[in-house]
Amino acid sequence: MTRSDIEQIILSEVKQRAALLGFPATDVHAGLDLMRSGLYDSMAFIDLIVAMEEKTGVEIDLETIAPKDIATPGKLCDIIYRQHG
Repeated sequence: MTRSDIEQIILSEVKQRAALLGFPATDVHAGLDLMRSGLYDSMAFIDLIVAMEEKTGVEIDLETIAPKDIATPGKLCDIIYRQHG
């Protein structure tokens, strides 16, 4: 799985949530801060992490990762890609 594949999986998931909340999909990008944008709260973010673990097969240990290191789709992608490869 390439980094681009992982990023597309994440962005697709975020765009689905954006659509549910009436957030313009065109505003979803790799640098979007998911919590500050209002798209995710802490519980929804955990759901995103679980979905990414299921879709990529990579376990994300939240105890060893600072929240700022996975605050955007791009940063989350970097973590998954490093652990995947």
